[in-house]
Amino acid sequence: MKAITLALLTAAGSCTALAAPRETVTFTDVPSITHQGLIDNATRSQAFTGTYTTSHLTVSGTIVGRRGATYANEASIMVTPPGVGSVPFVISPFTVQTYTSPLSTPTGSLAIPVSGLTTAGTWGFEFFEMYDDASLPTGTFTDARDTTWQTVTVTLNDGAVPALPPGGGGPSVTFSGVLSDGTGGTEVRNWNASATRTYSGLRYSGYVTALRGLPGAPTQVVGGQTRQAAIRVTPPGGGAPVVVRGVSDLASSSLAGGFIALPGAGAGTYSFDFYEWDGSAANSLGDQPGGADNVWTTVVFELADVPPPTVTTAFGTVGRNPDGTERLYTNSFGPVTGTRWISFVTTAATTAAGTNYVDIDSNGSSGDTMIGLFSAGGGLLSFDDDDGVGVASLLTFGSTTPRPPQGLESPRDGFNGELPAGTYYLASAPYFATFATPFAVVPGGAALSYVINLRTNLPSGPAACGASDVAGSGQAVGADGELTADDIIVFIGWFVGNDARADVASSGQQPGGDGEFTADDVILFINRFIAGCP
Repeated sequence: MKAITLALLTAAGSCTALAAPRETVTFTDVPSITHQGLIDNATRSQAFTGTYTTSHLTVSGTIVGRRGATYANEASIMVTPPGVGSVPFVISPFTVQTYTSPLSTPTGSLAIPVSGLTTAGTWGFEFFEMYDDASLPTGTFTDARDTTWQTVTVTLNDGAVPALPPGGGGPSVTFSGVLSDGTGGTEVRNWNASATRTYSGLRYSGYVTALRGLPGAPTQVVGGQTRQAAIRVTPPGGGAPVVVRGVSDLASSSLAGGFIALPGAGAGTYSFDFYEWDGSAANSLGDQPGGADNVWTTVVFELADVPPPTVTTAFGTVGRNPDGTERLYTNSFGPVTGTRWISFVTTAATTAAGTNYVDIDSNGSSGDTMIGLFSAGGGLLSFDDDDGVGVASLLTFGSTTPRPPQGLESPRDGFNGELPAGTYYLASAPYFATFATPFAVVPGGAALSYVINLRTNLPSGPAACGASDVAGSGQAVGADGELTADDIIVFIGWFVGNDARADVASSGQQPGGDGEFTADDVILFINRFIAGCP
């Protein structure tokens, strides 16, 4: 299994009717084998004769998986239009990991609005995998397949790009054909929103299409790097910008979606700066030199409300130890089925250029876990399966030094990007879980005993303490930034009731649950309380 960082929304059935279809080609029984650009891949071509200008393509079809570890959203197509100077682009039409048999593409537009495309001539289609789950062909052509496209239909369209409808919340705005290039500032769009009340944030959904593929080694991401496409959203009144990164780290899906928390969002002018989060239009990953890496073909922002999940454990505000060393926050619970939620707060940002980091893992859990991190507004920031120890999970944010090659995550490598200061919700669930925005988790069926560890060197903030700040006034569960008798009462209640939240220690008062409720748990908790919850 592979780490997936990003926030995806499935939009099946959510799009309006497609505009002005012109010519169509259908291919059947097409294998999808390995990385883009390699000789083993299946290629197809089709001569179109139209005199019109193609503004966008749509793709529909069905696929079946041939390998247990293969994800549906890795099946991709490199399209090469005719005409001198035409730029190849990537289509990754699937937005889910798991297969049904067969799996159908969601309805949707994959637009390439770069002043239109020449239609007449021969179009090339290379079918490839974003991540090759077979090392190399193992003896036969069939052995090498990750996926089979049972049928795939490509339709050329002219005219306006179909707009995505809003999700039913508040006022919305749609942008189409926005380039994503450089460090920002060149592709800025503004929205003067009219609203009669405030909302908890902005819901967004849309399509982003890569303008170039990238051949790579088996452990590297290939095929367009749409994961680098980002939008810097600045709320009215000059509030702090929030960055939207709507595409996963490994699967370069054409569909992006999520939610960003902007408490009190309402009427006013919002600014949207479309750029590349790696900071370069021509970067070391081989994207389009000297121009745009990606195109946001159509994207909708909508004022909306999303309620937070029910939290099992609140770490409160996390930060380093008083002596400046890394602090460990840990909790265990189980054996349980379903999803468990942990919340935490950061008062400083973890950035790639800085030295701060936040690492989260499920090392020590009893089985195959998956974890996903959500923003306060419900946006899926990143999720992971097996990058911890064994089948445990690992997410790493912030400092990127040292940083191994992509796909080889390790602690403190910043693989999952930057993490602004704010409130976050971590979901832990048994394999095979699916994660989506907002706060949507479908767990696997296994019963597990979880261990969740959070390590950070962030500066400690002035708000909640975390480990022993477990209650507010009247013994309400949840940190309030104060250490009072309420915290002790709530903890003792958990302990007497054999609640997993009271299993905080192993033998000798070592942090970390052991599945038993003993004096060690009480002693450790009281010591934390007396020390101000270090």
